[in-house]
Amino acid sequence: MQLGNSSKAALLSLGVFVAVAASPAKAVVLQQKWTAGEQLSYDMLANGTFSVKMPPNADNLLAGLPLDIDLDVKGQTALDTLTVDENGTGTVVPRVNQLQIKGDMLGQKLILNVQDGKGSFTMNGKAMAGGDKANWGALSNPALAMRISKFGKIEGFVPNPGQTTPPTQGTPTTAPAPTDDAKARAARAAGRLEAPAGKKPQGAGLPLDLQGILSAMMLRALPTLWPDHEVNAGDKWTTDLNWPLPAKITGDGAAPDAAAAPQFVPLGKFDMTLRGEEEVAGRKTQRIAVKGMVDIDEKTAAALAQSVPPQLHKAGAAKANAPALQHSKQQFSGDLWFDASAGQLVRVEMDVQSLVTAHNVGGQTANGQKKNAQAKPNPDEDSAMAFNGTLQMQLRKVSYATANATNSVPNTTVASADGGAVKQ
Repeated sequence: MQLGNSSKAALLSLGVFVAVAASPAKAVVLQQKWTAGEQLSYDMLANGTFSVKMPPNADNLLAGLPLDIDLDVKGQTALDTLTVDENGTGTVVPRVNQLQIKGDMLGQKLILNVQDGKGSFTMNGKAMAGGDKANWGALSNPALAMRISKFGKIEGFVPNPGQTTPPTQGTPTTAPAPTDDAKARAARAAGRLEAPAGKKPQGAGLPLDLQGILSAMMLRALPTLWPDHEVNAGDKWTTDLNWPLPAKITGDGAAPDAAAAPQFVPLGKFDMTLRGEEEVAGRKTQRIAVKGMVDIDEKTAAALAQSVPPQLHKAGAAKANAPALQHSKQQFSGDLWFDASAGQLVRVEMDVQSLVTAHNVGGQTANGQKKNAQAKPNPDEDSAMAFNGTLQMQLRKVSYATANATNSVPNTTVASADGGAVKQ
């Protein structure tokens, strides 16, 4: 039997398809390609429940009242690349240009708005005391730039040359707590929020860890740690997250030595799997599954606190009776989409679970006496904060300051937690 021309063509096409399908996928190199003058701008959405427990004798409006707060966070973060060295390591300034945090707590509506260094903090539409003293400018113009390798490793910190003035005095969430009184205690016992007589609601009465939320945002905006070799679909690798500290910072009270090379402390570990190629917003990207944990103990937390530059201590130094971090644990699982050709992170979808416990070294003892700030911590008086939710990030725009031109990523839609969508 002889085949016609059409049959031969069909068989030839089938053979080509089988050959292509059987051939292994091309290996890819996952590396960040920093470019001097480039700015990567990301839209960010986070939704979830923030749970708080404070001991009854804590020096705080919410003492003894367990709370679940529904949070809705929207923001825009950016990575500005100042310079790139011969090894591909970029000097990068992370910025939070816009941020809105909405919280629903016992029927009270809390809103934090920050834009271009200016911010406001309100409860039920009324300004909260202390919000006007916050150092909002440090979010969009931080004191430090980060040195990040092409593999996503944070190699150290250098002064941000764009910050010409020291941060404004004041802290976002450590305004003095109102003095307790019988009326406030009765309201608290009934599950209501009420400041003591003659007092405005204070920022310290809110269990919103602004610095923690922003730190988590920026960590997820930074590139993930990439392997130092080619990978194929299905390949797995494990990376360690190590954080640089100035030399001689060990958590034992030693002073930092800025002139010495940094040392690194382990913060966590991530397991990653290359799923394969997918198109996102018109880009060819590699989808990577991520599962990992960041675990910070008390000694590491003390070392991290000591590594903060002196000018930041002046602006945001903790009070003597501020809670001391005991343990912080965050678990992440989800997916990343990375444009290997451009060397840019395009999208993040992550489930986040975190738990933070802290010693309350201030406040009152069980018999109502003021507690010594130097007293030994009592585990029964610890505070606990937990967050369970989702985080999504989408590359919104890529701009180049040196070329006086902007390459905009097409408009995309990021789904919200309630099944709707937010047009970016």
